[in-house]
Amino acid sequence: MWRLPLQLASPWRNSWVIWRLKLHSCREYTVRLDLEAIEDLMKQSYSASACVDVSCSVPDLAPALRDIQIESEGIAAKNLQEIDEWYKTRFLDFNQPSTKHAENLRRFREEIGNCKRSEKTQTLQEELKAMKEKIALHLCD
Repeated sequence: MWRLPLQLASPWRNSWVIWRLKLHSCREYTVRLDLEAIEDLMKQSYSASACVDVSCSVPDLAPALRDIQIESEGIAAKNLQEIDEWYKTRFLDFNQPSTKHAENLRRFREEIGNCKRSEKTQTLQEELKAMKEKIALHLCD
């Protein structure tokens, strides 16, 4: 605890103690006032509400949306054209070899047909020769 200096005499001692008590009570009072003030401020801050009236106009987004739509339609049309050209070139790339193979097949069939005809003709000529010989033998007898 707190002690009174020895230099102070007894008459001064009472006034000194009283002064210290008053000082102590003043400190307690100021602390209590500070706490009450802080509580009041906290209550005010929690109960306070703020209303802000913001009056700003919403920007018109229609022109920007129209520009975006026009741009996307242009890109879509360009993509369709590129896809169409790609498919046409692919079709030509696949069509040319198949046409060439079809022509080769047709030519081979014609050659096979010609070979068969020439074989038939040859066998018919041999049969005709054999018949002529038989007829000639038969007439000679």
